[in-house]
Amino acid sequence: MEILFISEDGNLFGKTSYIGIGKRRPKQIYGEKAKELREKAGLSIEELAKEFKLQVKYLEGIENQEKGLTENNIQKYMEKFNVEREFFFDTDLEVLILGDNGMVLKTFDNSKDCLGAYNMLLEEFAKRKDNSIKNLDLFIDFRDVK
Repeated sequence: MEILFISEDGNLFGKTSYIGIGKRRPKQIYGEKAKELREKAGLSIEELAKEFKLQVKYLEGIENQEKGLTENNIQKYMEKFNVEREFFFDTDLEVLILGDNGMVLKTFDNSKDCLGAYNMLLEEFAKRKDNSIKNLDLFIDFRDVK
């Protein structure tokens, strides 16, 4: 089976011979969480940098997720704002439709929607299998898959 596709974000275009379902942890969200804590406490970035003995530029980098949040700095946030480590990380799993080599073709918030879309793709493939054109069995634009 050969499937020509466009990924849901429109940035990936190609062929795959495999479509499957998987799960993964989404990106870390520590930057927006660090900023949220600071702003809720009514602190400027300069005030927090002084208290944590860090450079303002470094804290800006953390909040913009351009700099990593070290274990030492996670501890500072946990103590200052009385939060658990998990506060900084998204613990929900994303549900995915995957192509060859684990290429992410489409993401979903829940398994039900993902399974529905996956089954729809399989049905579409079954309908078109006899009408394939030059080894290309199906074209899928994942920007349109709901």
